[in-house]
Amino acid sequence: SVEAILEEGRGLRGVIAEFEKEAMLKAQARVGRSQHKIARLLKVSRGSLQHKLRKYQLESYATSDADTEEG
Repeated sequence: SVEAILEEGRGLRGVIAEFEKEAMLKAQARVGRSQHKIARLLKVSRGSLQHKLRKYQLESYATSDADTEEG
Protein backbone atom coordinates (compact mmCIF):
# COMPACT_ATOMS: atom_id res chain seq x y z
CA SER A 1 0.00 0.00 0.00
CA VAL A 2 1.02 3.61 -0.36
CA GLU A 3 1.14 4.01 3.42
CA ALA A 4 3.56 1.10 3.75
CA ILE A 5 5.78 2.42 0.97
CA LEU A 6 5.93 5.87 2.56
CA GLU A 7 6.66 4.34 5.97
CA GLU A 8 9.57 2.46 4.40
CA GLY A 9 10.93 5.80 3.15
CA ARG A 10 10.67 4.92 -0.54
CA GLY A 11 8.89 8.20 -1.34
CA LEU A 12 7.15 9.10 -4.57
CA ARG A 13 9.35 6.90 -6.76
CA GLY A 14 8.41 3.90 -4.66
CA VAL A 15 4.73 4.75 -4.91
CA ILE A 16 4.96 5.13 -8.68
CA ALA A 17 6.90 1.88 -9.05
CA GLU A 18 4.33 -0.02 -6.99
CA PHE A 19 1.48 1.47 -9.01
CA GLU A 20 3.14 0.64 -12.35
CA LYS A 21 3.84 -2.96 -11.32
CA GLU A 22 0.29 -3.47 -10.11
CA ALA A 23 -1.15 -1.88 -13.26
CA MET A 24 0.93 -4.19 -15.51
CA LEU A 25 -0.09 -7.28 -13.54
CA LYS A 26 -3.77 -6.34 -13.58
CA ALA A 27 -3.64 -5.57 -17.30
CA GLN A 28 -2.03 -8.97 -17.92
CA ALA A 29 -4.75 -10.65 -15.86
CA ARG A 30 -7.40 -8.92 -17.96
CA VAL A 31 -6.02 -9.38 -21.49
CA GLY A 32 -3.55 -12.27 -21.21
CA ARG A 33 0.18 -12.37 -21.90
CA SER A 34 0.13 -10.42 -25.17
CA GLN A 35 2.47 -7.48 -24.76
CA HIS A 36 0.66 -5.67 -27.56
CA LYS A 37 -2.68 -5.95 -25.74
CA ILE A 38 -1.18 -5.01 -22.36
CA ALA A 39 0.54 -1.96 -23.85
CA ARG A 40 -2.64 -0.90 -25.67
CA LEU A 41 -4.71 -1.22 -22.47
CA LEU A 42 -2.14 0.82 -20.51
CA LYS A 43 -1.77 3.32 -23.40
CA VAL A 44 2.00 2.95 -23.67
CA SER A 45 4.20 1.74 -26.50
CA ARG A 46 5.24 -1.90 -26.50
CA GLY A 47 8.85 -0.72 -26.16
CA SER A 48 7.97 1.24 -23.02
CA LEU A 49 6.14 -1.76 -21.65
CA GLN A 50 9.14 -4.02 -22.30
CA HIS A 51 11.43 -1.50 -20.56
CA LYS A 52 9.17 -1.45 -17.50
CA LEU A 53 8.89 -5.26 -17.46
CA ARG A 54 12.69 -5.46 -17.26
CA LYS A 55 12.93 -2.55 -14.80
CA TYR A 56 10.53 -4.20 -12.36
CA GLN A 57 11.85 -7.71 -13.05
CA LEU A 58 8.54 -8.88 -14.50
CA GLU A 59 10.29 -10.41 -17.50
CA SER A 60 8.18 -13.54 -17.36
CA TYR A 61 5.87 -11.50 -19.60
CA ALA A 62 8.70 -10.45 -21.91
CA THR A 63 10.25 -12.60 -24.58
CA SER A 64 13.65 -13.60 -23.27
CA ASP A 65 16.67 -14.49 -25.40
CA ALA A 66 17.47 -17.13 -22.80
CA ASP A 67 14.25 -18.95 -23.71
CA THR A 68 15.52 -19.54 -27.25
CA GLU A 69 19.12 -20.42 -26.39
CA GLU A 70 18.67 -23.80 -24.80
CA GLY A 71 21.54 -26.07 -25.65
